[in-house]
Amino acid sequence: MKFANRVSTILGAFLCLVLTAPSLQAEDSPTILERFTGTWIASGNSFGDDVEVKMTWSKILSGQFYRIDYQINMMNNFSGVGHYKATKERTTSGYWADNSGDLHPLSVEFKDNAIVTIWGVAGKKQGRTEYRLVNKDQATVTDWLLTAGIWNKFNHGEFVRTPVED
Repeated sequence: MKFANRVSTILGAFLCLVLTAPSLQAEDSPTILERFTGTWIASGNSFGDDVEVKMTWSKILSGQFYRIDYQINMMNNFSGVGHYKATKERTTSGYWADNSGDLHPLSVEFKDNAIVTIWGVAGKKQGRTEYRLVNKDQATVTDWLLTAGIWNKFNHGEFVRTPVED
């Protein structure tokens, strides 16, 4: 009976260690920002017009930040650059600047398959962008502008990752 008690105690201790130890796989798994890294292209709709869009995510500044370059080819071409502070946490911050002269702080929340960014300042120009991975090679990007307390969608694109060039 003593042997059975020892085995039971050892198994119980082992299960406690397994259940409470941090998962190596979870720690080593790529963050949502890492999963977006690369170049993506899309056809979509922005401000009611059909457009071609290109976005590129890259790790920069010794891995301390991720940069997004975003270009919409339309009548008045639009381009912007965002910087997101790299982290393993569920939230981060950054900033956005674009060729319309806008400069916005970013408040960012990471979800399992999405980056949800609130940009701008409450009471002034404010918007929300969701970058959502459909799978490793497909993503959607949707933008809303907050007007009179209502989120109005103004941009949506279905993206495909471009092949890595040698």
